[in-house]
Amino acid sequence: MPARNDDNAVFYPAYCFQYSPTYNIWARLSVSDVHALKERPGYEGQNIFFHGNHPIRWVRLVGVIVAFDVLPSRFIIALDDSSGATIDVTCERPKSTLPISNKASDRSTCALEDTKAASTNATTQTGRQIDLAGFDVGSIAKVKGAIGAFRGERQILLERIGNVSTTNEEAAAWEEVSTFHESVLNRPWIVSEQNLRRARRKAEGGHIRRQLKRDGGRRSTGSRKRTERNSKEDFNKLEEKSSVEVRAQKEKALEQRQLEKRKRQEYLDQQRMENEIKKRSAEEAVKQESECQESQLEQAAEQRRRPENVKDADQEQRRRRREADRAERERVFAERERSPKDLAKGPMTKQTRKQRRTDHC
Repeated sequence: MPARNDDNAVFYPAYCFQYSPTYNIWARLSVSDVHALKERPGYEGQNIFFHGNHPIRWVRLVGVIVAFDVLPSRFIIALDDSSGATIDVTCERPKSTLPISNKASDRSTCALEDTKAASTNATTQTGRQIDLAGFDVGSIAKVKGAIGAFRGERQILLERIGNVSTTNEEAAAWEEVSTFHESVLNRPWIVSEQNLRRARRKAEGGHIRRQLKRDGGRRSTGSRKRTERNSKEDFNKLEEKSSVEVRAQKEKALEQRQLEKRKRQEYLDQQRMENEIKKRSAEEAVKQESECQESQLEQAAEQRRRPENVKDADQEQRRRRREADRAERERVFAERERSPKDLAKGPMTKQTRKQRRTDHC
């Protein structure tokens, strides 16, 4: 039964790896990608690592050799592909086999020749012989091998190595890494139900054959059927146990999704409130700005009207002053013309002045 992790990626059993697009190929990765690969429980010590739910065990790297160490039992090559990390590429050195000779001079000559021959020869993990002549610090190499670990650090167990002679070839290798990410690694690996059932039947048949082999090979028909039945029961028990674990993982994933959904909703609500507050603040700012502009316009209009109003007020004040001066002069003139007898009658009015003029005539 396939299992899921917290990221909702489906992890299929090992008997489905034959349908993986990354399991039996040289995966085009960078050094930082190799360090970022993860391990899964149950695959410890098998040099099988995962990118998402893609199982990976063979990789191809292209980079510059920044260190080349020759140890008594192995070669260690440090590779840097400018991805932000370096990795050690290791391979075994063949044991020195010196021919037996009675003469000391013959033994020394053979040892010198054997040392020169073995100085660049290496043995891979699968037993292949490769020659490291022509590779040194500063060389650009294309390395293929399995992923391993030594004292908690990832390393590459060398299987093949080649020179990258041109810049175009190096750029093409970078493009292959990018294309491999986009077309394979960035998409989840999905096994169809038909292939899943086929792989399960094949694995179940292999389990029965191994059980029969452990029980002594060929047996009677009844015994063989009992063995097959017991093997099927054992296999079903393993599947039931795996299904229980899968259900627990599904429940955990469901809880995780619900928690993420609640957090997402809270985040959206908070963002909505913040947007509303920002909207109100913006509306108030626009309103205040419009009011300020209107007040400024009114003040400007008042300032433009103010000189005319001041001019009219000055003219009115001068007119009233002239009228007051004229009235005062008329009063003084009238007081001078009146006799003491008229003065005794009180102040002269317009009517008394007219009567006086009539009497005078």
